[in-house]
Amino acid sequence: MVIIMESKEELHSNLVSWLRSYQFKNDASDMQMASILDMSPSQYKKLINGYTKHIDVYLIYRLYRLTGSLFFEMINDFPE
Repeated sequence: MVIIMESKEELHSNLVSWLRSYQFKNDASDMQMASILDMSPSQYKKLINGYTKHIDVYLIYRLYRLTGSLFFEMINDFPE
């Protein structure tokens, strides 16, 4: 089995794309998404715009509780 690690930038980009898709499907504003994810609106903007270097484990937990999606589903990194 070969494991290919994506770069941090790719993982972040995939997660942001997933978040934006979820946000669009649910017709939620940035402020609503920030509230749902227990973040300040400025933290959410930084996350979406790529100004954060790390993604908090609590954020992944909140996303899972909200959507039922596992992390590898959020970043489109499906195991074979």
